[in-house]
Amino acid sequence: MKHQKHIYLTTLLAFGQAADAATFTWLAERPTGTGNGWTAKANYQEWVDASDTAGQFTPTNADILVFDAGTRNAEINNANTVGKIVIGSNFGGSIGSTAANNVGTIDGSGGVPGSGIEILAGRGQTNINGALNLVGGTVISNSGSARLQFGNSENGRGGLHGSGSLGIVNGIVALSSGITLGHSYSGDVTVGGNGALQLYGGAVFNQYSSLTVAGTLIGRGAFGSATIANGGSVRPGNEAGGNRGPLTFSTLTLQSGSLVELGYNPDNDNHDSIVGDTVVNGGALELTLAGAAAVFNAGSYNLFTGGTLAGDGFEFVTLNNENEGLLASFVNNGTEWTASHLGVDYTFDFSSGVLTIVPEPGASALALLGVSLLILRRRNACIS
Repeated sequence: MKHQKHIYLTTLLAFGQAADAATFTWLAERPTGTGNGWTAKANYQEWVDASDTAGQFTPTNADILVFDAGTRNAEINNANTVGKIVIGSNFGGSIGSTAANNVGTIDGSGGVPGSGIEILAGRGQTNINGALNLVGGTVISNSGSARLQFGNSENGRGGLHGSGSLGIVNGIVALSSGITLGHSYSGDVTVGGNGALQLYGGAVFNQYSSLTVAGTLIGRGAFGSATIANGGSVRPGNEAGGNRGPLTFSTLTLQSGSLVELGYNPDNDNHDSIVGDTVVNGGALELTLAGAAAVFNAGSYNLFTGGTLAGDGFEFVTLNNENEGLLASFVNNGTEWTASHLGVDYTFDFSSGVLTIVPEPGASALALLGVSLLILRRRNACIS
């Protein structure tokens, strides 16, 4: 553990962290008679080394808590403030809270490089079930292989709160539904090109002051206003494209170079949609078929509903398969986009947001007519 501490301190000093900042390293085993409180001295190697393990300590916004050992959960047992939380692949628990009023704070004004939450590479799903305030300038960097989820509904509490500015640098950050405190973060939120923000299980995240996305928005639930920048994308459903359903916005603005991917599963005729006002200033609309599917079922599909569809329109509309890629490109005919694929006609009406699928009436009829003409031609040849 001392060697691990040395690695973290060396890294932090290399970035010029203030000399009075401290790193506290969570112990794998809970000392006898000690709870799992996140500020209990006996739970950290540094206090054990100092032979000072009685009671609680009060961290500051220049301090870092490192959770990279043990399977027990760390409990937010008070409303103290830290500068950063680091969660490594050797930590088998989660960060929770035992009472609704125990809300921890991560403060980005203490000079800690990358202040906020860092998930180290090698981790799977990471749950922060306790409620957290993020204040000042904070970032979330998830280098793990799975989601960082706030407010697991099994805990019943949790949630993302606070104000200032929050940057999701990389990895998937998921906000869960069914929690006591909800998600009330009120600052500016940016999702970087390697980041994704997911609403899980119909969660609501709409009290922020702005949401700008160069990465990806995923899920089923309700956002407030959001701007999808060049390189950014919107994808209802989960990260694998399943759990089809609506993703709601008060206003969704799509810039040039952005992407809206709406999935469709012909096995159950279920499709994704965007609900709310949408302003399209360019970008692409991809209609993506699940599995080995090659066509939509005939009928009409409300892709954009519950508000107005305005702006200059899309730059591209395409039909795709999630395994094979591009199947067909639509042609822009004013307010309508049209395409044909495997004997099926597609029409997307930009003014209504409706996609209409009609089998080409001549597909089978032309084949039958061709056979009839061939028979007639041979008959006439015999008569002559």
